[in-house]
Amino acid sequence: MALTLVLFAAGIALLFKGSDYFVESSLAIARRAGLPRVVVGGTLVSLATTSPELTVSILAGVEGVPGLAVGNALGSVAANIGVIMALAAIVRPFDLPDRDFRGRCQVMVGLAVLLFIMILDLGLPRWRGFLLVAIGIGYVVLDYRRARKRRGGRRLDETHAGMTNPGSGRRIALFFLLGAAMVVSGSQLLVSSGTAIAAALGVPRVFIGLTLVAMGTSLPELATAIAAVRKREFELSAGNLIGANILNLTLVTGAAAALSPVTLAPTAREYTFPAILVLLGVFFLLARSRKRLARGEGVLLIALYVAFLAGLSILNIQ
Repeated sequence: MALTLVLFAAGIALLFKGSDYFVESSLAIARRAGLPRVVVGGTLVSLATTSPELTVSILAGVEGVPGLAVGNALGSVAANIGVIMALAAIVRPFDLPDRDFRGRCQVMVGLAVLLFIMILDLGLPRWRGFLLVAIGIGYVVLDYRRARKRRGGRRLDETHAGMTNPGSGRRIALFFLLGAAMVVSGSQLLVSSGTAIAAALGVPRVFIGLTLVAMGTSLPELATAIAAVRKREFELSAGNLIGANILNLTLVTGAAAALSPVTLAPTAREYTFPAILVLLGVFFLLARSRKRLARGEGVLLIALYVAFLAGLSILNIQ
């Protein structure tokens, strides 16, 4: 068990540092390409920071443990709002972005409701998985095209490119490939050790996915948020968190189901999904009614997340 925990921690460390390289190199590429900030935050960085969840999902599906992948995706959705967004508001209240951001929040909630409807029969067969993957890819393509057509969007300058001195294109490509390799390696360790921990503790894999694995794979979003708060520039990270959630609900969950059909326990329908929908719904109402996310709202969101985890512990997800 001790070795398993060490491997689990090593997997998280690889994910964290690998995602750091991956995100920084992606931002450097975006800066060189002169992409608008909304594209970078809502699309490119979301793809980069969601790479751990996607890799874990694919590996879990290949290894026949899709429950771990679905739990990871849903847990990351909850952590992105109830921990990362909430902590950012508590540490330094920030202005919410424009109407486009609220539109993304509406898409996020709509897709969460769609996924809930899909699992009412407690199953995600392959065809639903492929449908979710198609929706995720379609969202990325349409979002990119719409953002590129927008005029007047601020471009990503070097101070937001992650790397202080990104250097040559060859160096950027090296960091990109190194980060991708570390993410894959860390995900492999996380899936194998997470499965072993679930077996040793006698709890379902989906519970480990919703808690330990979800927090581990959400580290890239957390690192991006910390950097954004430190620079008093949360617009990039806020768009990234919503985009990452949309991809978790579609691409990540769908990839697991497409590779291996998912069967869920009744608790997923009766508690897990409704609780996550409440968290997302509250955040959506805050985003619609307020121009600024203050400390009070951050405390509310983190309280809802703690209550969600407490419920999981009490129910012990069967």
